[in-house]
Amino acid sequence: MQREEQDCDLADFGVHFDVYTSEQSLYQRGLVDEALVLLAEKGLTYERDGALWLRTTQFGDDKDRVLRKSDASLTYLVPDIAYHVDKRTRGFDRAIDVWGADTTGSPRMRSVLSALGYPPEFFDVALLQLVKVVRSGEEVKMSKRSGSS
Repeated sequence: MQREEQDCDLADFGVHFDVYTSEQSLYQRGLVDEALVLLAEKGLTYERDGALWLRTTQFGDDKDRVLRKSDASLTYLVPDIAYHVDKRTRGFDRAIDVWGADTTGSPRMRSVLSALGYPPEFFDVALLQLVKVVRSGEEVKMSKRSGSS
């Protein structure tokens, strides 16, 4: 149901997807583990305090980032890296991510992709902000389809 609503909203903006990639599929296909191996092979990781870190400060980030915490769980950054590596491997020249306006990970991801040798133009982010319109203290439902505003 939610996926269908999202598809309708995206269609209103002229956006469609030929392929959907779920985070779970990245784990199932072994791409998350492959991303960790790739980063290690490039000398971009190190162990400290029982955690695995990524040397992102060498590529413009304000601090190095944890990939695997001391409890052995992975941070959200690892599947994000795996997704972008997979996209590049599949031959894409550009990745445009759509993120919420409260997301601050763009410089982080840029530094990771730079560390992997990807050109700066490969990665871009479109920020979206959801809003609620209130008139006279009441929420106003707006719809382009019905013409209400």
